[in-house]
Amino acid sequence: ITSSVSPDDQFLVSGSSDHNAYIWKISDPKRPPIMLQGHCQEVTSIAWCPTDFTKIASCSDDNTVRIWRLNRGAEGEKSSLGASNVVGRACPKLSSHTKLPEPMSPSESTPAKMSRVQCLGALS
Repeated sequence: ITSSVSPDDQFLVSGSSDHNAYIWKISDPKRPPIMLQGHCQEVTSIAWCPTDFTKIASCSDDNTVRIWRLNRGAEGEKSSLGASNVVGRACPKLSSHTKLPEPMSPSESTPAKMSRVQCLGALS
């Protein structure tokens, strides 16, 4: 499992055996990390784009590579790409005392959450 520091030296990102990746703000180590959810097996390798600090690539034992586009702009900005391009989600990591979120609804499911047959069936 690898870790990487952002090109602006403000953040640390790391893969994890719990199927997620995590982003920590280096200057605020007590702050809970942001959790990147979208893989279904261990995230073994992760790296920041060296020329665009808003992009991260993660590789997993689920045989997928995810490209994450981080929004460091004004809160509430919407992607012009639309919801159909969402392949994962980012959220604050919960403390051990916080109730876990409910499972994803079918409208929130992504290709990574579907079986390979379901994913390929959508292409035909």
